[in-house]
Amino acid sequence: MVCQGTDNDMDREHGLLEQWHNKYLECLALEFNNPEYYEVHHLLVLTYMLQTDGYSDVHFDLAKELLELFLKGSVRPQKVKGQFGFPETDLNIQNTSGYRNFKKYRWNLDIMVIGTDRPEQYRKDVRAWAEEVLTVIETHTDGQ
Repeated sequence: MVCQGTDNDMDREHGLLEQWHNKYLECLALEFNNPEYYEVHHLLVLTYMLQTDGYSDVHFDLAKELLELFLKGSVRPQKVKGQFGFPETDLNIQNTSGYRNFKKYRWNLDIMVIGTDRPEQYRKDVRAWAEEVLTVIETHTDGQ
């Protein structure tokens, strides 16, 4: 993940992205080892990828829409496959530009707020983080 700015800014940004990435890996490990944590896997992945500018420009809005539908309960993860413009042959959904503009928005929360001690708190924290990230993106988008 490449960041732009002064050397000190780049070091700080790289350090922050590394912390977020390590926390993300910790969360994935919990989820894959315990079904109670895995219940919010879809929220974790979408939110992390949106917040870290991990989706290509083409797929960013689609991912945002999908996160909104999940949070509203309008759609279940099991029903999504093939429905939302992510054809099985379209494997290039990631931002491959070499630059992650994770500071495009002013985030109030990030993945570091997720508590991992108890499954119920974990699920609550992931959901709150996802809702906040979606609110920030929508507020910024609506304000343009």
